[in-house]
Amino acid sequence: MTNGKYEIPLPMIEKPRIVPDSEPMVVKRLQRLKCKFKDDEYYRQSKQFMINLLEKGYAEEVPKCEVRNQQAWYVPHFGVCHPTKKDKVRVVFDCAARVNDLSLNDLLRQGPDISNLLLGVLLRFRLGLYACTADIETMYYQVKVPEDDRDYLHFLWWKDGHIGSDIVKLRMTSHPFGASCSPSIANYALKRVVQDHGNQFHKSVSEIVLNNFYVDDLLVSSDDIIKKARYNSYKGSKKVSGTKPCVFNWRLVILIPKTWMPNSVTIHSNGFCYHISKTSSVIAKRDVWEKGQVCQ
Repeated sequence: MTNGKYEIPLPMIEKPRIVPDSEPMVVKRLQRLKCKFKDDEYYRQSKQFMINLLEKGYAEEVPKCEVRNQQAWYVPHFGVCHPTKKDKVRVVFDCAARVNDLSLNDLLRQGPDISNLLLGVLLRFRLGLYACTADIETMYYQVKVPEDDRDYLHFLWWKDGHIGSDIVKLRMTSHPFGASCSPSIANYALKRVVQDHGNQFHKSVSEIVLNNFYVDDLLVSSDDIIKKARYNSYKGSKKVSGTKPCVFNWRLVILIPKTWMPNSVTIHSNGFCYHISKTSSVIAKRDVWEKGQVCQ
C-alpha cells in the first residue's frame, strides 16, 4: 500500500529485453486525434478529462531525467462518448495498439475473472422492496502502479492541453482503462479492502461489498426501510484506516414486486419527494428519476 492506496504491479508474462519504439506511432495517433478536436465539445471534454487525470494524481509528467528512457512503452489514447451520456467523454488507453506486431496487452496476463456473476447480483437486487444503487468513481484509477512499471504506461499530450503547444510526455500512476489486466486487478483490490478492513464496519457491509458489486456498480436492496437507511448511511467516501476514501455515488431506487402494485407510490428521501404513477408491470429506476420532485 502506498499513500493509503493499494499498489499492484502490472502482471507481465515476461518483460521484453528490448522495448519496440512506439513513440512515433503514438505521435501519429495524437495528430489524428487533433483532427477530431474540430468538434469543440469533444475537445473540451477530453481536455478536462486530462486535467482531472493529472490533478487527482492518476497520471504524472515524466521526470526530466527519464524523458529519454529507451525502455519506455508509449500508449495511444482516444475519447469515447457513452451512448446514453453524450456530454461525458471517457479517455481509453489503447493498450491493444501494435508496434512491430506486439502490443502492451500481449505482454500482460489478463488475470482471473473474479467479478460477481451479473445474474446473481440482479437476482439479489430483486429480493428487497427498497433498494440503493451506487458506483465507485474511477474504480481502476484507485489502484496504483509501482514506479518501476510506469515506464510501460507513457502517453503524449499537449502542454496545458492547448493544441499547437509543445507535446509533453506523461505516464499513468494508476491502472488505465484499456489494459486487459485492469478489471481483474480492480476487483481484487475491492475484495482485499474487505479482507484487510472489513472488521472496522458492520458485518453486513462486508457482505454487501463481496456479494452485491458487479465490477464498480453496487446493487443492494432490503424489505426493511430502516435497514436500507443503514446501507445508505455507509458512504464510500468514509475512510477506512490506512486508506484513502473511494467516492460512492448513491442513488435511490424502488422495486415493486408484481404481487403488490398500487396505482401510485410516494417516496421521501434526502429532501426529494417522488410521486410515481403505475406505468407498467414494474416501476423502474427511470420512472423514479423522471417523476421526482423537490420537497417543499
